[in-house]
Amino acid sequence: MSTDSQTNLHAKLTGKLQYNATLTLHTQKAQALFSGKSEKHGPVGVPQFASLIHKVSRAAQVDDPYADFILMKVEDGLITIRKQIQASKEKYQTVLNAQADVDIKIAFNENPARIHLNFASSYGDMAAHLCKDFDHFARVVLTAKKVGIPLDEPHDTLINTACRQIRRVLSIPCLWQQTGVTRQAIREESETAIKARECMKSMSLPDQILKGELRAYYAPKIMA
Repeated sequence: MSTDSQTNLHAKLTGKLQYNATLTLHTQKAQALFSGKSEKHGPVGVPQFASLIHKVSRAAQVDDPYADFILMKVEDGLITIRKQIQASKEKYQTVLNAQADVDIKIAFNENPARIHLNFASSYGDMAAHLCKDFDHFARVVLTAKKVGIPLDEPHDTLINTACRQIRRVLSIPCLWQQTGVTRQAIREESETAIKARECMKSMSLPDQILKGELRAYYAPKIMA
C-alpha cells in the first residue's frame, strides 16, 4: 500500500463511532415508567436515572467506594428484574398460545411512543431495555385481560408489581451523594471519610468493595 493510501485510510479511521437507537413503547404504563415525573420527589424515570448514574460512574472512576457500591446494586437490580420479567412474559405468552383454536395476537398501539436513546452510560441503555421488556410483558398481560384469560394473579396486580420493582432500582442512585471521598480517605479516617459515612449511613460497604476487589461489570476503570 502506498504512503498516500495509508494516509487516506488513517484519515477515514479517525472518525468517532456514532450511536443511534430508538426505543418503541406501546403501553402508557411503560411510557410513564420511562419518563418518570418532573416533580422533585416524583418517581425517577430513565432520563433522570441515566443522569444520576452517570455522576455516580464518574465518582467511581476517581475511587469513590460508595459509588462503586451503588453501581453494583444498580447492575444486579437491573439484571435480576429483567430476567424475572422476561420469564413471566414467556410464561403468560405460553398461556395465550395454549388457547385451542384461537389465534391471539398481542395487543399493540397503532401510534406508539418512539424515543431516541443517547445515554452517556451503559446503565441508561440497560434501564431503557428493561422498560422495553416491561412494555412487552404488560402487553401480554393486558391481552390476557382483554380476552378473558385468568392468570395466577390479577392482571393489574402483575403489572403494578413489576412497575414498582423497576422504579425501586431506578431510584437506587438517589442514595448516593457527592462527597469527594476515596478509598484512601477511608483508610486514613479523614474528615471527608467521616462526612461521607454520615451522608450515606444507610450504606454498609462490604470489605470487597472497600478493597476494590469487587466492582460492577460496567464500572469505569479507576484513574490512577
